[in-house]
Amino acid sequence: MINPKLIEAFFTAASIQRWNDYPRMVDLVELDKQAHKFIIAYFIAKMEDDIDMSALVEAGIFEFLRRVVVTDIRPDVFRKMLQKKKTELNEWVIAQLHDSLIELEDGAFV
Repeated sequence: MINPKLIEAFFTAASIQRWNDYPRMVDLVELDKQAHKFIIAYFIAKMEDDIDMSALVEAGIFEFLRRVVVTDIRPDVFRKMLQKKKTELNEWVIAQLHDSLIELEDGAFV
């Protein structure tokens, strides 16, 4: 069952806007950006024969939730963290989301 905390995370992503020094051609929120990346990944994966689509969808959802949780970290710092401390970062994000995810397949996020 999806609980209110998880629904709130999705709605939060619909209002997060990233600020940078570049002009904005369109007003995109974090939900838009993550959806755009995932749609591209999904279509590329559909052209391949050996892609586990369930794992891809789960990875896309996790990436989305991870960006919602660590929303205030600059993209360049976030990339550096992923390079050096990916496991620790992912474990921390899962700990932050634990209460929201525990009711979904016992919180199994592989």
